[in-house]
Amino acid sequence: MKEATCRPSWPRPRTPSTDFLRVNLPVVNPATSGEKAPERIGHTWAMASGGRSDEQWDFFISYTAADQQWAEWIAWELEADGFHVLIQAWDFVPGSNWTASMAEGLERSTRTIAVVSEAYLRSVYSQAEWNAAFRSDPTGLTRRLLPVRVEDCDRPGLLGAVVAVDLFGRDDAEARRVLLEGVRAAIGGRAKPSAPPVFPVEGEVVLSEEMVAGSPPSRREGATSPYLIARTAPPHPAQRTTAPPRPSLEDLDLQAAAAVRRIRIWEVGEVFKPTGIPEVTFVQPAEFVTFGMSLRQPGLSVVLEGPSGIGKTTFLRHAIEQDSRRLKEPRILSARTEKDRAKIDRIIDGDEHSGIVAIDDFHRLSLDQKRRAVDYLKHLADTDDRERKLVIVGVPNTAQSLVEVSFDIANRIRVFSPEWATNDQVEELIRKGEQALNISFEDRDAIVRAAHGSLITAQVLCWHLLGIALIEETAPTHRTVRTGIAQARRRVTKELHLKYQRAVEAFAGLDGSDETACIELLVSLAATPDGVLTLDRFTHGGSSVAKRAARVLTDGVGEAMASDADIGRVLYYDALRRRLIADDPQFMYYLRQLDRTSLAADAGKRP
Repeated sequence: MKEATCRPSWPRPRTPSTDFLRVNLPVVNPATSGEKAPERIGHTWAMASGGRSDEQWDFFISYTAADQQWAEWIAWELEADGFHVLIQAWDFVPGSNWTASMAEGLERSTRTIAVVSEAYLRSVYSQAEWNAAFRSDPTGLTRRLLPVRVEDCDRPGLLGAVVAVDLFGRDDAEARRVLLEGVRAAIGGRAKPSAPPVFPVEGEVVLSEEMVAGSPPSRREGATSPYLIARTAPPHPAQRTTAPPRPSLEDLDLQAAAAVRRIRIWEVGEVFKPTGIPEVTFVQPAEFVTFGMSLRQPGLSVVLEGPSGIGKTTFLRHAIEQDSRRLKEPRILSARTEKDRAKIDRIIDGDEHSGIVAIDDFHRLSLDQKRRAVDYLKHLADTDDRERKLVIVGVPNTAQSLVEVSFDIANRIRVFSPEWATNDQVEELIRKGEQALNISFEDRDAIVRAAHGSLITAQVLCWHLLGIALIEETAPTHRTVRTGIAQARRRVTKELHLKYQRAVEAFAGLDGSDETACIELLVSLAATPDGVLTLDRFTHGGSSVAKRAARVLTDGVGEAMASDADIGRVLYYDALRRRLIADDPQFMYYLRQLDRTSLAADAGKRP
């Protein structure tokens, strides 16, 4: 194995030193059994070298780029102590096959060390890595996964259940001792001290600060249970004082269980997110790696198209986050807002553009803006620009609309069209949330069916189901949640009624009190799988109702929509391609809960 030429420098501690050693207890969550293994392993696994198919390693180092210095320091200390270590920084040499080396290294290493930090926990690739190691030894019997924390950070879900070695807050010598003792304990299966413990004097056990203060167990990861308390040498008889009243064994049992379970407390809104970018419950879509490669390709612009609610912005943010060393946080501008449209104008003219800029809701730009955007995309490609990247985010067929503006743009862009989530992906989202919150849904399949392939809908339903069950955060003991989908749906619909009913009523009334064409349009839009109603396809069957509805839209309703701010926030009419578009996923969910009769009544239509 190739070795580094000099010893890595000691990584500077990230947090102040703690006053006592924290012990993490393992917890087995019964809700996590049967989880499906990921199809691929991420890029931060250490790589095999030299093409030696018979080579074996004691340890396989999993880390993210931000912690490379820590990873190298750990590898150096382990090899200095006689262990055989595989680490990407030293063993992923030019000419080696990345994929083959990764698979070989994972298979032929006895144990995996996960270098845990906030950056590591944010990495989707890292999550896949430690999960793969965990699944090979879910009970921890052979201790295949060894977390080594280099930062005082919480650990989500199953990772929090594995006893960790903590290096943060220690100097070089102390960290080396803790690392090697932890490794030997993991190999031997026991951590018996070399010197006998101090004899415990009755009534003089030193309790933790939390126990003395009478406060509940700490919510910080690694907090000790009341059983795990430091002992001190017996004081001189003259110095002895009366010890605090000793808690009953029953109280100790309850507090110990609570302390263990609260390795990491998650709020429900952090786990199941009805809005915003999910972290805990992010599900990696297909083409995720290829998408990241395209973002790094100089001059190549990217089109990310798909139906509302499919998670395009989440896809973009997570892909960039996983390669944060080379890719910076994007600026995301929406063509919905006048303020952002002014910024988009300047960017497509070549001004005020640096790094990655994403233009969301691209279909809402004017034809002139689209033409200028296409010219700018061609300029970035032809100059092989390495500093600027444009990402176009829009509804289905956004790429085709660019080609219609200029056919030669096709070979200058890379198009990604994420599809609706599979049932397995929706179930993966739910399971991740169950692990973090220490719960399990009684009928997970019912949630999967109700989500209809929308990860956002699954987030919303789970959030409401937990509200119904009065669960606000990670449960101290495992709970099974009754899956009342019908009740959750009613809650969601009631909540969205206030948000969208004004827009629905306004649109339904655009054709007058005697017409129902606009209602027909809304009902038909709700039936589409992607929130895009193409009029040519809508009228293809020859239905007189459909033709009348399409005629009403093209004869004036489309223009009237633009003058109503409530309608404009949720509906858009693309006159050029004759499409009615709903680009708000929650609005689409709300529409699908309505019927013709209720729409007519709410809009004041005559019966």
